[in-house]
Amino acid sequence: MMPGAASLIARAYDARTVRTRIKHARAAIAIDPDALDAYVLLASSLDDDSPERLTLLREGAARGRSAWAREVAHPDTCDFWLDHDTRPFMRLLHLLALELWETGDTAGAIAEAEGLLRLNPNDNQGIRELLTDWYGAVGAWDALRALLARYPDDWSTSHHYARWLLAFRDGQPTADALADALEVNPHVPRFLADLLARPDEEGRFAGFVTAGGADEAHDYAQSARPAWAKVPGAVERLVRDAATRSGS
Repeated sequence: MMPGAASLIARAYDARTVRTRIKHARAAIAIDPDALDAYVLLASSLDDDSPERLTLLREGAARGRSAWAREVAHPDTCDFWLDHDTRPFMRLLHLLALELWETGDTAGAIAEAEGLLRLNPNDNQGIRELLTDWYGAVGAWDALRALLARYPDDWSTSHHYARWLLAFRDGQPTADALADALEVNPHVPRFLADLLARPDEEGRFAGFVTAGGADEAHDYAQSARPAWAKVPGAVERLVRDAATRSGS
């Protein structure tokens, strides 16, 4: 990265106002169009409904893929997350996947997320949690099953409740999956039941959450609601079985 662009990006990170951050990020891109962190900063600073966000992220992704073409073709030759030169590229692709999903391009979002896991199988960015929800939302049950099998030691809320959902959908025993899911986060059943009872209500994400806490359960229910809505009777059965297990 050109020194002038790096300096502007640092100033953008430290900016006290969104307007100043945008100004510095645009200036960094003007100096060095391959300064990928500037695209991330700029897109993140624009209004959520700004069409420029997606345009910027696509442009940045194209530049990153060009700059790292050899490594992208042979991901085993590069540690994309731990290498500080390629980490901005990973941050940009992550944001692009999220933006594609939010703008309705579910196939594009899933493809970008799958690409991120290919580049970084250790998944330092938590991409598999996104894919767990997204596969369920579009009914890609085989892909979800394969993803869960790929990370058998995952102990996240999304992983274990997805295991239960798949078992229920497939007509398989659910007791073991329920025990694991409730151990990870016992609050999820009531939040899912509450959200699915009010399908038109838009909830707010808590942001930073407590592992195993009600705030995490709230966020999981928000993101996984479309997947659970695709399996008739799943939430009702989950709530009933969870209540039986707790003795209430």
